[in-house]
Amino acid sequence: AENLRLAVEGGDAGMGHRLTTLALRNIGADACTVTGYPSVSLLDDEGKLLTSVRAVQAPGNYFAQGRAPTPVEIRPQQAAWFDLAWTVIPHEDKGETTCPSAKTVRVTAPGATTAIALPLAFTPCGGQVEVSPLRPVLDGSAQPASVAAN
Repeated sequence: AENLRLAVEGGDAGMGHRLTTLALRNIGADACTVTGYPSVSLLDDEGKLLTSVRAVQAPGNYFAQGRAPTPVEIRPQQAAWFDLAWTVIPHEDKGETTCPSAKTVRVTAPGATTAIALPLAFTPCGGQVEVSPLRPVLDGSAQPASVAAN
């Protein structure tokens, strides 16, 4: 998993919900297999852990039906994808008037020990981001991960 790189591959927005799709791309010479949910933490503009927002495992979100975790083989120069989903409307009923500002997302692949950081500025409300399981396709209509990437 030390030969993985993290990149933004897409996103969506609607009705106060946001989604960013991230890719874990294999830049090594050998295939690796990952299963399940990546560990995700958010950092503020000083590089400190944003403790007011927790990452929760969620098989589905506002934009996609639930997906069960399955093993994903990531061949060299190919990727596995997952989504981060959050809301952008403060939960005023819980005393939230502004939402915390994340500047970096830090991801650890399942079974890995090394985190990968990626600059990603966003303001998740409600104290959580939802993390989907890794999958072998960008989205339901995309090409499978076994097809050569651009």
